[in-house]
Formats: sequence, structure tokens, C-alpha cells
Amino acid sequence: MGGSAICIGQAVRGTECKVVSVEPRYLDFKLLRDKKSILPENELHISEFSGDTNPYIEQYELSISAAGLKNTCSYFAGFSDDYYQVFDKRQIDMLFVDGAHTYDAVKLDCRFMDYIPVGGFAVFDDWIISVKKAVDEYMQKAGTKWELMDQVFPRWFKRVA
Repeated sequence: MGGSAICIGQAVRGTECKVVSVEPRYLDFKLLRDKKSILPENELHISEFSGDTNPYIEQYELSISAAGLKNTCSYFAGFSDDYYQVFDKRQIDMLFVDGAHTYDAVKLDCRFMDYIPVGGFAVFDDWIISVKKAVDEYMQKAGTKWELMDQVFPRWFKRVA
């Protein structure tokens, strides 16, 4: 757990950048089971555990601590829509999206792109049709300009205007 956060955290180590992982798997398992209509259970990976104890949180914290990134990386237990409600609307220099791969979920994730300044990046893992459609729609109507950095995965976009 926390592999992407660790990679990004190591890249920004020694700067003022903070990495926040927005992760529904860190919610209480009872809440997750109640919300499984939002995300398929196989995406949440909760069926492999019994009871309501969530081992993901402990594993994340151990991984982040072992990497020496406790002051750089943190997590928000919830869905990105939940995080958007409490997000302080500060600048995001790099947005890495690797969440639910549905059109509706990615469309919600794209709202965070409004806080990326010129020169900042939006990175999308798992570039499938639903992700591409939501990102393309956002970029067409946002009034901003984005440059595709490369044709590899994950897809990196740089804000140019």
C-alpha cells in the first residue's frame, strides 16, 4: 500500500510539496460495504478480508514510515468527492489520478485540475476509454490548454495556458 505515494514522495523529498493519497480502501470496511454500489467490490479489494478491521491503513503507515516520508505523505480515507468537500482549494502542482475508472468518477476527479497552475501536471493511470472521455471533455470545456507529454502510460499532461 502506498506505492505511488512513496514514488512521488521520494521525488519531492526535501521540498515543501506534500503528497495526499485519497483512498476509499482506508475507510471503515462497514462503510465500504455499504457503498459498494458506487465502486465494484473487486476494485475495493475488501472481499478478501473478514470483519471490519482495515489492514490497509496499517500497511500504508508502515510503508510510508519505512520510506522516511511521514512528513511528506498522508492519506484521506474516502472517495475523491468526499475529499473535494474538505479540500482547501490550494494549488496542486501535480495531480496523479489512479482511482475508479468509471466515466463519472474520473469526471469528478477532473475538478481538481482547476487548481493546477501553468507548468503543473495532471497524470492519469489506466488510460482506458472511460478515463479518456472524461479527461477530453474536461480539457475541451475548461478554458485551459494542456499538452500531452508522451504517448506512454501513465498519461502525463502539462498545463500550458
